[in-house]
Amino acid sequence: MKKIVLTATMVWAMILSVAAQNNINKTDSLFGREFSVSLSTITDFESDYRHNLTVGSSFYLNEYIGAEVLAPVYLEEGGNVLDNVSAGLNLRLPILRNVALVGRGLANYNWETDNWGGVAGGFVEFRLNKKWGLFAGADYFFPNINRTFKDGNWTYNGGLRLVF
Repeated sequence: MKKIVLTATMVWAMILSVAAQNNINKTDSLFGREFSVSLSTITDFESDYRHNLTVGSSFYLNEYIGAEVLAPVYLEEGGNVLDNVSAGLNLRLPILRNVALVGRGLANYNWETDNWGGVAGGFVEFRLNKKWGLFAGADYFFPNINRTFKDGNWTYNGGLRLVF
């Protein structure tokens, strides 16, 4: 199932890329120095929570280098839970005027378990215009840095970005 979702995400990105345009003109690029907020959802298809909503914020110094903060809120049977936050760096590669590939590495702190973890992955972002974008991707989340990377799991995300 994980391979199917990852493959579907990559195929979706390629279709959007081809449909958007064949080349990028730097003067027309929709990516640049910017501050944005995002609203997304994440799943790993295995956890016991019902839904989650992730609120994020990012700042890019230029078209390529940025920082990001994410805070997921999980809806569980006992109510809503906010127990961790992630922050780190993004490397963005605009491949078309309105499509970019983004790789990221984030540190994650869970205050409920007092554990530091990490997130490594990436996503494809499709800008609808200068102010709005859609994104989808996959990350490898390892919840405790004192264990091996094998203890982690793949997560899949998608959402909406508002750029200021």
